[in-house]
Amino acid sequence: MQKWEYLFVGIQYEKGDYRVRFVSGQEMKGWQKGTSFLEFANKLGEEGWEMCAFSDYYLLISFKRPKA
Repeated sequence: MQKWEYLFVGIQYEKGDYRVRFVSGQEMKGWQKGTSFLEFANKLGEEGWEMCAFSDYYLLISFKRPKA
């Protein structure tokens, strides 16, 4: 049976772009000037993560990948 691991990313609109503010409940330091969501999502994709859910109400994105 396939097993999965999950990652939850909270984003916030800041100065013309969506920025990663939270990753699995932990606030990113300096998030206002940090990584854009697009850059972050592309990096996760390279690491095998796949976006599996999006909540536009909470601006929360869920990712999953097979457990090793």
